[in-house]
Amino acid sequence: MITWNMWRTDHRKKHAAYMRKWRVGHPLSEVARLKMRARSYAKTYRKRGLLIPGPCEVCGSLVVEMHHDDYGMPLQVRWFCRRHHLELEWLRRQ
Repeated sequence: MITWNMWRTDHRKKHAAYMRKWRVGHPLSEVARLKMRARSYAKTYRKRGLLIPGPCEVCGSLVVEMHHDDYGMPLQVRWFCRRHHLELEWLRRQ
């Protein structure tokens, strides 16, 4: 019988292999590569406890997401709840 963890581990390996093959024909732009690198770097620091989440800057919620104002500085993030993060992105694109 296959357990959930066994399936998840196998699925992740297969998906990673698929993405490596797909990425050859679909390279990231420099901007997308910079964003991906900054998000990955910040996520790693957060997992290791070196980047501590704060409350949402607008409403004070403790369920927050990272926001990068400058992807060249991956550890300088602002914290927003999902609602206010989406509002910020919407306003930024106007």
